[in-house]
Amino acid sequence: MSSGVSGWLKALFGDSSDHAAEALHGFPPATLAACALLLEVSLADHAEDPEEMVRLKAAMEGAWGISAEAIEALVTMARSHLAHSVSLYEHTRILNADLTPADKIELIRQMWQVAYADGHLDHYEEHLIRRVADLLYVEHRDFIQAKLAVRDDLRSPL
Repeated sequence: MSSGVSGWLKALFGDSSDHAAEALHGFPPATLAACALLLEVSLADHAEDPEEMVRLKAAMEGAWGISAEAIEALVTMARSHLAHSVSLYEHTRILNADLTPADKIELIRQMWQVAYADGHLDHYEEHLIRRVADLLYVEHRDFIQAKLAVRDDLRSPL
């Protein structure tokens, strides 16, 4: 990790960031890009819902292999990246280079999970996911299948 980012984490989190900075060391850029896009979905409806953040963190921990203690630092870094990014392309370019077509579909499914986490699909969330799917070259049928699968999972009784 560059000393600039490490210093930034230390300034942000104090001495406790040493462990989080170590945990983030070596993560591929695709991990940060995916987290940024999931965070973008959670913010698309102009309200950060706690359930959406729980779903985002679960996706990063489960599918992306991020440790629970590193997630907060990763989300903070993703927020910073979003604040300074000018387009979705910055993130999707990295993901296109690093992910397989199946991984891209899985990311779209995760985005749907974040969007539906609060029990309501906002049209801004749907529009954002559609744009990301297009930029990731995810076929429309896969985009729709992921949406329907997540929606149906929410409707089925446990």
